[in-house]
Amino acid sequence: MTKKNGSKEEKCEIVIDITEYLEDTRRKEIEITSREDILDALIKDGHSTAEVARATLVARELEIAPPDIIRSNKVLVTVAAMNDVSRIAHNKKSIVHTPKGDHFVSDLVTRAASFPYEIDPEEAAIEADDENKEEEKPIDNGLSFVPRKSPESVMRTYDYFRRIIPGHLKDRLVSLYENGEDLHKVADELKAMIDHLVSEII
Repeated sequence: MTKKNGSKEEKCEIVIDITEYLEDTRRKEIEITSREDILDALIKDGHSTAEVARATLVARELEIAPPDIIRSNKVLVTVAAMNDVSRIAHNKKSIVHTPKGDHFVSDLVTRAASFPYEIDPEEAAIEADDENKEEEKPIDNGLSFVPRKSPESVMRTYDYFRRIIPGHLKDRLVSLYENGEDLHKVADELKAMIDHLVSEII
């Protein structure tokens, strides 16, 4: 391909050989043709998430499973790279001095997102681009990471406490209820844990 001015257009491609995934999938006899098969492989057959993910990639590439059974390769690669970039950012840490001692914590705070239960705005933008749709403006126009000691950090932390944690807790509480556990006792234990964490800081 060439640009309008006659110069060559740069291209950048990723080609991944997943033959070893195919061999591993056949050896472990994991057959994926639908989302129901994914659940059966995880729950009934006891395969790991990684094993089922590899088998699903193989099934999609061999056109045994539908093309939309998982997201496109471009999105999968980008999301994995985003996770690694985020890990690098989270690993930038320093010591915070408190009345009860020193704590080694991350210097940066990211947006509160309930991934994997919801798709992050950046991921949604990637998917839109991958499907040749018009670019969508992200829901959160703020920076991916902000300094720990900043008004934005305070806002994001409260957002995480108020919007993300309750949803995760409720799912687990319902599961405990279904298994006959005493939720009032569980709530007391959770409160005691929070009090203990606070006592380690102030």
